[in-house]
Amino acid sequence: VMIRTLREGLSTSYKVLPANSGANALKILSRAKPDLILLDYEMPEMNGAEVLRQIRANPKLMHLAVVFLTGTEDKNNVREAESLHPEGFLLKTMGKAGLLMGIAAFFD
Repeated sequence: VMIRTLREGLSTSYKVLPANSGANALKILSRAKPDLILLDYEMPEMNGAEVLRQIRANPKLMHLAVVFLTGTEDKNNVREAESLHPEGFLLKTMGKAGLLMGIAAFFD
């Protein structure tokens, strides 16, 4: 539901390449180099931290901007995500309008 909501809200201003899993996201990144990656912490197959570790370890991807989009409040998960130095965090609880504003602010 979150992927569909964001895709609908963002597609009028941005090219959106949705991925439904961490493995799928890495597959897409092998072909496309986006200006911004919205990365959910909790995903099937591998969590967002593992995806970001792989992005940062790949010389062709390490420069890409990553913003965690998360609903997790687990302090260990948050610390792990912060240790990987994403460009930012957006909370799913911000609602559609808040998320869209947060994403737009990244490009300002």
